[in-house]
Amino acid sequence: MNLQEIVNRDNSYPITQDECLFVIKEYVKIRKNVDIIPALNLFNLRNEIELMTKLANNAIHWLRTNKY
Repeated sequence: MNLQEIVNRDNSYPITQDECLFVIKEYVKIRKNVDIIPALNLFNLRNEIELMTKLANNAIHWLRTNKY
């Protein structure tokens, strides 16, 4: 996956679950220099998806406005 392509993609194009998790992983790596493996907990899937969406949106916003 290409982080720049995902981050700079027009907002009208959807982002897949895998792309969201990838953006979150790369964002944490850039900001904290820590490798993580983000995943969804299937027992609480609805809340996990909401949280993943919020995290990905915040990460994309930060990545768009800052040099990385």
